[in-house]
Order: sequence, then C-alpha cells, then structure tokens
Amino acid sequence: MSELFEEITRSISRSSGINQLGRRVGTSEENATGALSAAFPVLLEALTKNASRPDEAESLKNAISRDHDGSILDSLDDLINDPDHGPGDGILGHIFGSKRSRVESSMGKSFGLDSSTMSTILKIAAPIIMGAIGRSLKSRGSVDSGSLREMLNNDTNEMKRMEPNSMSAIEQMLDTDGDGDVDMADLARSGLPKMLGQLFK
Repeated sequence: MSELFEEITRSISRSSGINQLGRRVGTSEENATGALSAAFPVLLEALTKNASRPDEAESLKNAISRDHDGSILDSLDDLINDPDHGPGDGILGHIFGSKRSRVESSMGKSFGLDSSTMSTILKIAAPIIMGAIGRSLKSRGSVDSGSLREMLNNDTNEMKRMEPNSMSAIEQMLDTDGDGDVDMADLARSGLPKMLGQLFK
C-alpha cells in the first residue's frame, strides 16, 4: 500500500464514526464504505494531474501549507457527522472543477448511489486525503511543490501497479470532455473498495 493510503487507513481505523457512515448518508454500509474507499484513488489521480502543471502544484502546495496540516485526521468523527460544514465542498471544486458533477454521477452509479449521496461521501474523502498529504509532507520536513508532486506521482503509480484497470477507468473519467457519465463498473468490482472497507468492520 502507498505511503498516503497508509496514513489514511491509520486515521480511519481510529474513527468510531466511520461505522455509521452508511446510516449518515442513507445507504447500506457496504455501498457507503465501498464508495468512500474508491473516492481516494479518484481524488489522488485528479490531484496528481493538477500538480503536473507547475502553477497548479504551487497553488496546491500553498493550500496544504495554509489549511491542511493533518489535524483533521484526529477529529474524523466530526467530519463524518457533519460533512456539509467541513472544507470538502471547496476542496472538491478546486480538484475537479467543471468535471465535478460527472465524477459524482459516474461514481455514484457504480455503487448504486445518487449524485447527492456520492457528493456527501466525496466531501468526507476530500479533507481526509488533503490532511493525509499535509501530514505526510510534514513528516518529511518539506512542503515544497517538487516534493508534493513527487509524492503524488509515486502514490499514483503504486495504485496503477495494484489496480491498472481501475486506474485506467479513473483516468478516462477525468479526461473525458462533456457531461456524459463514464462507465466505472471496473472500479466498483476492483480491490480498491475493499482496501479500506476492511477497516470498517
């Protein structure tokens, strides 16, 4: 498992509220935890693509230095219980831009969820991954854009090694122009939803 996902799983394993995620968003625990687990590689791929551009990498580095020191990972129950008052909405707007609605719709259909429910789950996942990035960079003693880009690339490549078909579907979803959904069935069937889901038992 990649460095970033190890940080995420450590944090989630300490949260008692994660076991109530399905009830919180109005679906089964299996669907909710599967969608949350799958959200992290989607967010990682999008962040990696954004950081490949120097100006975006610098902007992301500044946002992490300013707002994402990893402290949110110590209070995940608050985020899970009230995601609408967390920073997730703003983070998702920056990460996905105009593609956000298509991501929410395509991912939601893969897990039997409507776009609104998938949006709520992504509002939980986004601050978690940003906090994990901030904490990982802090542990390295560096928050420069070069270190950030290197870490994101390494973790994305590890995900592609583990689940090439799923990551290919994610790339297609993020690269496709237009408003149509992209078939994300491979993502739902892959091992990615199980990777973190085992911690919720």
